[in-house]
Amino acid sequence: MKLRTLLAAAILAFIAAPARAQENPPPPAEPAAPQAPEPQAQPPAPLPSDTDNSSLIRFAYGGDVAQIPAEFVSNFIFLPVSINQSSPSLFLLDSTSPTSSIDPKRAAAIGLAADPSTGAAENVFIEFPGVRWQVASLRIAPRDGISPLTGRVYQGTLGLDFLSKVVIEIDYLRRTVQIYDPHSYTPPGKRVVQPVKWAGGLPYVPCKFSIHGEHSATGLFLVNSAQSAGIVFRDQFVSAHVRNFEHLKTIPGMYGTDAGVVPAAIGRIESFGVEKFESPNMIAVIPHGAMEDSSNTAATGVIGGAYLRRFVLVFDLPHQQIVFEPNIHFIDRDDAGMSGLTLVARGPNHKTFEVAFVDPDSPAAHAGIQTGDVIAGVNDEAAADLTLDQVQEMFRRLAEKYKVIVVRKDQTLTVNFQTRRLI
Repeated sequence: MKLRTLLAAAILAFIAAPARAQENPPPPAEPAAPQAPEPQAQPPAPLPSDTDNSSLIRFAYGGDVAQIPAEFVSNFIFLPVSINQSSPSLFLLDSTSPTSSIDPKRAAAIGLAADPSTGAAENVFIEFPGVRWQVASLRIAPRDGISPLTGRVYQGTLGLDFLSKVVIEIDYLRRTVQIYDPHSYTPPGKRVVQPVKWAGGLPYVPCKFSIHGEHSATGLFLVNSAQSAGIVFRDQFVSAHVRNFEHLKTIPGMYGTDAGVVPAAIGRIESFGVEKFESPNMIAVIPHGAMEDSSNTAATGVIGGAYLRRFVLVFDLPHQQIVFEPNIHFIDRDDAGMSGLTLVARGPNHKTFEVAFVDPDSPAAHAGIQTGDVIAGVNDEAAADLTLDQVQEMFRRLAEKYKVIVVRKDQTLTVNFQTRRLI
């Protein structure tokens, strides 16, 4: 453990050190794929002022920072919020949702009524520990695709209308979230500060990648705090640059979205990174079909939680930038599930773990598990006593043996398998 700590510190010190100038630098390498035209950055928006009555942010005791007791679930981030002094609700932090919203069932449970003319709740106070946000209108709308992916009852979303008014620092290693007043926040040193490129009202940053031993290319990637997968390439981009992907070894898999899980190819690319912070042998997902960011045809893909967890991530959208600082996970091997199962949570309490997909050449498939089966227990633990996140974490462990209770229609089966790397 001491050796790993020293090694990690040395690597992080090396990658954070400024590059030395070269007297005769080599010519730049040819990119692996033609560079897509970049959307223009929006002009910096004025910082929220104390007289902006449409959306006021107030910190307790005249301060300028608050630490929020966040919950991290399968790379999703939930923050506790109180609506008009109600009991706390868990809201998903989503950097790709233009507006914040509350689920209709949760709104009814806390007595929040919609204005008949707008369908939204008007003049709402949203409170975090140490912060109050007064918003003129809060949308009331469901997001039925979130609960199956997280195993949690969906209650609401904090979107870009909130992120654009504060600075949010997400520490995936310590599992903490801090909210800062943008007037007083200054990012610490030894970080990569990426100016945000905007398209369709969503934030993109340039990232470097190498597919299969080719020279590095640069593309625009949507930064999605509400996506579990790490690196996702748009199917349209892959189709346009098929020669660069033709030697990429992939396995079949699934990609989770608000609309449900969709078929995808999963492969391991040579490297991926934000500016100088490049990680080798990263897993990438290529969904078959259109993605949510289809408004930006110049985009290369999306980066989500499995990649972002390697950093302290700062959304400083009032200053039109996103900040990355690598943590100890930066040097981790990138691994996917090792059972071959894609699970979703069903039922009123999201304790029914249904098999949405089985990789045909995987331990689960060879054990006889089929799509539509329900995982009722793992190693003598009832599924009702576990969360979806816990079951998925079990199946990410290498060379572990599992006894799994499976329900198939009116049958109950017991199967055994041992996990292994699939890619």
